Amino acid sequence: MRNYDQGCVMRKLSIVVGFCFSAGVCLAQENVELWEGHYSCGGLRDVDVKIDTGTETATFAFYQSRRGRSPIMGSFELDYQIENGAIVATPRRWIDKPRGYRMVGFEGKFVSEGRKISGKISDDSCAAFLIQKIGILPSGDITSSEGETSVEDSPSESLVESRQPAEGSSFAGLNLDINSIPLGYDFLTTLSVADEKKKPETWQWAARGGRNPVGVRQEYTITSVYDNKTPGVKKVVSIYPTHWHSGQIAYRVERTVSSNDPEKMPTEAGLIEAVTEKYGQPIRESSYVVGAGGMGAQRFKVLEYPIKDAKVSDIRCDGIRGNFGMSTPSREEYANASDMLNQVERGATCEAILAISYSVGRNDRLRSYNVAARDIRLELENVIKDRDIKLEMVEKYDSSVPDVSPEL
Repeated sequence: MRNYDQGCVMRKLSIVVGFCFSAGVCLAQENVELWEGHYSCGGLRDVDVKIDTGTETATFAFYQSRRGRSPIMGSFELDYQIENGAIVATPRRWIDKPRGYRMVGFEGKFVSEGRKISGKISDDSCAAFLIQKIGILPSGDITSSEGETSVEDSPSESLVESRQPAEGSSFAGLNLDINSIPLGYDFLTTLSVADEKKKPETWQWAARGGRNPVGVRQEYTITSVYDNKTPGVKKVVSIYPTHWHSGQIAYRVERTVSSNDPEKMPTEAGLIEAVTEKYGQPIRESSYVVGAGGMGAQRFKVLEYPIKDAKVSDIRCDGIRGNFGMSTPSREEYANASDMLNQVERGATCEAILAISYSVGRNDRLRSYNVAARDIRLELENVIKDRDIKLEMVEKYDSSVPDVSPEL
């Protein structure tokens, strides 16, 4: 995608199509299929995919690297054709064009009885990608498998007016904000402040997927807001909600500002001065490197504000980076989450953290900077509760299935 290196850097791919992909196997009408996987383009990268059977458009929204390591870089629309179990998509127009990038198409085949798409990016510097279906999101009313509304109000119409902090949030009562976006509130309140016109993203949660899913219901999911009002400067806010069973509270809020033009970015000294004026002196400073060694690597500096007992505290905090297993965690991830939560509850580590990370380019000007608030305790509780509820639902369902006597 990049016209001067091998940076085909899309991560989130939203495909909106309607089709049959093999003999006798068709996508259901008026549904949105949710897919996820990865692809190779100068390195292995993650991809999220939506396939909407009620429309005929396609969009790419791509990241600079793997999930959780970088902001969304840009997005564009494509046209597509489907024939003999294969899909071919060609670029149409930019939606959000980053400097130095070009649009690319893709092609792939439906395999594993339509549960996977295997193919490649239509660019010489890119290679294979593989995605698999993880759920179905009805495009009409958002209801659970029992016919009850899973999200209390229509996601396209409901913007919560209440400004009361969410019960259970580690940020509640701290009166902290990121660019006027309050911390410690429910997802819809947080999103409405970030952009009152932004429609929240939804996805299908299930205790068990597959051909006979258990406990299916819809919930709000990670939603990003883009601000490209300043030419050459990209601003992205991403809001992460807990699952439906944990109140759909915003457990993570991130705002990233980046530009390829150094003159449009602040200096390191200017950022530190602004951060200190707003949040006070950081408790500690750290750094990490993203990318391989050499010219492709970037060093990020971090200003840390650990939070414990509703105040900024000088306490160990390991939650700046990494994923605690928010989507169907394995046994190992579940055990790690349980161990980390035990440390939090014993007071051995922080409950939440506010962290400002940035990388410096030429003339002391920043390449990018990120302000992130992460409620570690709430996120860990959400992961553990999600695992427990899924196991309970599956066990209840399996025990209700009647025995079938063999016919001998």
